[in-house]
Amino acid sequence: MLDEALINTSLETLEYGRVQSWTYKARWSTAAVEHFLFLEPFGKNSEFLGGSYGLRNPAAEEFSYLCMKRYAGRWADVLRYDAISDCSTRLDLSAINDPWKLWEISVRKTSPEKCAELIVEQVRDKLIPLIHGITTLRLLYDTLASDDERIKWSLTPNGAMRAAQVVALGHELGIERASILATLEPRLKLIDVVIRSGRPQSYLKAIFADWQDGRRQLPPNQC
Repeated sequence: MLDEALINTSLETLEYGRVQSWTYKARWSTAAVEHFLFLEPFGKNSEFLGGSYGLRNPAAEEFSYLCMKRYAGRWADVLRYDAISDCSTRLDLSAINDPWKLWEISVRKTSPEKCAELIVEQVRDKLIPLIHGITTLRLLYDTLASDDERIKWSLTPNGAMRAAQVVALGHELGIERASILATLEPRLKLIDVVIRSGRPQSYLKAIFADWQDGRRQLPPNQC
């Protein structure tokens, strides 16, 4: 059986505080970059536990949701933005194992104390050394714009949202539009998988204009 209270206490030792059930925010997050850990019970009677990690700039994250509602019609009625913990740039904890190895815990075969120990080991020894230094807008932009091993584009759940965040961050950093577009050029297919317009360049043009013109926030009734 999972002991959420024990897990919460164990993660506090790594400065991850619970913000929602099975969702934790690193206390060493900054105003520019917030870091999250998501634990995910699954299977019949929650017999397994998996996990993922994510990072975001709150303004860029909200903007990326707005872009989905404007330009990815099939998402408009589905997405709801939770400012507390929504994080679209999110990868499975298995991705940080080198070589890749599935990270999950069989709850039925593992004591509550051992479950907490395995979670702490994965976060302390694998995750934190990988992402702890990403604390500024520039470092977040570089991570999201590149195919950084910490956040591979091929493993990103939504390439169009990630592209919107790259545009927002790049613009705020004063990076030239041509440079941002060149960075995103190799990702056009991953962007269009979501947009499904056949014209991902038009999507990028539209979101550049939206951010530049101040159309950046969701109306309260769409959050």
